[in-house]
Amino acid sequence: MKGQAKGLYSVRVNIQDRLVFEVEPSEDARYEGIINVISMRTHYEGIVPLFML
Repeated sequence: MKGQAKGLYSVRVNIQDRLVFEVEPSEDARYEGIINVISMRTHYEGIVPLFML
């Protein structure tokens, strides 16, 4: 993604909604990384932080 969302990834859930997340490297050798969900709402209203849902 670009701008403020640089370093984040998004996956379309349906025609209106997207899941926005980041991948954090894991210190535990059993895991490749940790996924932090940033937003689970529509991308037409901008990024909505998860704690606001």
